Amino acid sequence: CKIDSPDILHKSDVGGVMLNLSSDQEVERAFDLLLHNASKHCPSARIHGVLVKSMLKSATEIIIGINRDPQFGPIVMVGLGGVFCRNFLRMSKFAPAPLRKEEALSMIQRLKGYPLLNGYRGKPPCDVDALATLLVQISESAANHRDTLKELDLNPVFVDENGVAIADALVICVRKN
Repeated sequence: CKIDSPDILHKSDVGGVMLNLSSDQEVERAFDLLLHNASKHCPSARIHGVLVKSMLKSATEIIIGINRDPQFGPIVMVGLGGVFCRNFLRMSKFAPAPLRKEEALSMIQRLKGYPLLNGYRGKPPCDVDALATLLVQISESAANHRDTLKELDLNPVFVDENGVAIADALVICVRKN
């Protein structure tokens, strides 16, 4: 369950996400707690409700981001995701959009966390090709929308041996007067 509010961008920071709920009663309690946490931490936030979605299978968590640099245009970022992204952001890789597949693969392979993707402690290797394809697609979209896209965060992106799944996304567009 996740709080649904356009005014709360980083929901986990305000207790706006509840995971591993396995019964109707747990979902009901999560609903009440999410609304309480949102009103406590962000009293002026517009709350549309609570999103209830099926839980994605655990996998290696990656962040993919786009930020529009005034001089260079859209810049693509990839790194370890989920709750680790803030701690490991300095270990992320950056490149101007759009990317070619070879550039995307190189960015991924140069990550300090790459061993987690390449099969670690008996786990099968993740589908790095699918991750690179997603990076290319996101970078092309950013290049095509360079005048309107200000920022994009896909975090976490779950990567395993079967491909990629985007668990959460934040898109911020440029306001035009």
